[in-house]
Amino acid sequence: MMEQSSADKWHRYLRFWRTNVGADVDDEIAFHVDARTGELVDAGVDRAEARRRALAEFGDVERARSVLRSMDEQHETQSRRHELFIDLWQDVRIATRSLARAPGFVAVVTLTLALGIGLNAAVYSLVDAYLFRPKPVANGKDLVVLAQTDAALSAPHELSYPNYKDYRADTSIFRSLAAYSVNSLNISGGRGADRIWVEESTADYFNTLGVKPLLGRLWQPGDDDGELAHPYIVLSYKFWQSHFGGSASVIGDTIRVNNHPATIIGVTPAGFQGVDPLIEMDAFTLLNQSWPSYGAVLRSRVEHRERVRALASGAFARGGATRGDGEGSHARAPVSGGK
Repeated sequence: MMEQSSADKWHRYLRFWRTNVGADVDDEIAFHVDARTGELVDAGVDRAEARRRALAEFGDVERARSVLRSMDEQHETQSRRHELFIDLWQDVRIATRSLARAPGFVAVVTLTLALGIGLNAAVYSLVDAYLFRPKPVANGKDLVVLAQTDAALSAPHELSYPNYKDYRADTSIFRSLAAYSVNSLNISGGRGADRIWVEESTADYFNTLGVKPLLGRLWQPGDDDGELAHPYIVLSYKFWQSHFGGSASVIGDTIRVNNHPATIIGVTPAGFQGVDPLIEMDAFTLLNQSWPSYGAVLRSRVEHRERVRALASGAFARGGATRGDGEGSHARAPVSGGK
């Protein structure tokens, strides 16, 4: 018989669990060679000579082994695929009949799965928007959110405007620091009246983000000085297209914001609609420059009716913190890049 290694012999015992194509081919070739050897021995030929002649008559054993193995493997693949589809179809039929007998159970399971998947998708979207996805701006990877803690609330939260000004004055830590607050305002002009979402910000907001104007200009230093002294408004690209028809002549026009005049000075590039991950901003105004102004509320360190969110761009020392009026500030996101 053809020689076989101990590993090949063990493979033959494992065929119950999985077909061993190589061992089957070897067995088939060995059967034909041994059968011809037996015929020659019965005819009076010496066994060694009979085996040599049987192998010579059989031809190229390795080539036959390769061809037969390729054919058997192709057949095995097709058979497994056919059996898989048959088993799957039978399982589907059985599952369908079983579920049809208990429609209430099916409804409960479907609803539970839908709620679970929907909730996980919603939570992931929030986490992705707030923690993982950089802001779609030039300085997006350099930004951190600056928050404070105090005796009343230990968790990091928004700053008071005076505290923000104190931190902005500490230029040794951040390259740029800006504050903003999300609000909704009534607007009339263009194609009618509407209530829109705006980000009210300090004059260094766009510079901190690295946003350039598509049309006109954005905030400049000093635009947020004084109270109601610079009633400017910058439109988002989407709002400019939908309410003003994308007209370039809109720059310099006066519209009414909360029934008070405001001058359109610029349009942001397409794709930028603020930094809030959940709300698309329609426009941008300057903090304390739109009616009604915040007045003394904005100047209070303890008043909670108007807190601002601070964005910092630049280098922040790892583990560092600044102090203002007994309160600690914390950078809540990593910063890449230096001053």
